[in-house]
Amino acid sequence: MNLSIAILSGVLFVSLLILSFHAFSLEQKIKLMGELYVDLAELVKALNQRQDEFKETLNAVVWKCSDLDESIQLIAKVQKEQSIHQLRSLLLKLVDGDKEAAKKMIELERLANPGQSEEWYLKRVIFDINHKNSLNESQS
Repeated sequence: MNLSIAILSGVLFVSLLILSFHAFSLEQKIKLMGELYVDLAELVKALNQRQDEFKETLNAVVWKCSDLDESIQLIAKVQKEQSIHQLRSLLLKLVDGDKEAAKKMIELERLANPGQSEEWYLKRVIFDINHKNSLNESQS
């Protein structure tokens, strides 16, 4: 805000100088041109300083966004790992703790449907077991 006021003041000053420039003698014109040059130099310096401050702020924001991105990716990875762990636990419960049977079922799914994620295979095997169990219960 202060920079905007300074720039506006500089522009107003320059405009007034141009309007009243014709009424001055050569010495006065040279003096005014020197003052104008100094004022413009100060404005340029202030603008450069603001630009540097803006760059520093922008860099800080970029770093925070980068850190936030990494945090989000880490959270997603942890959630996925938790999901896979829970699915494995459920699968083991459904096969009465028989790890070999669980591994074989997952391997058969991998052969039947290649290219899927570990989570997908676990969900598919659990679905198949639950579906088979519900069919057995309805037949009983």
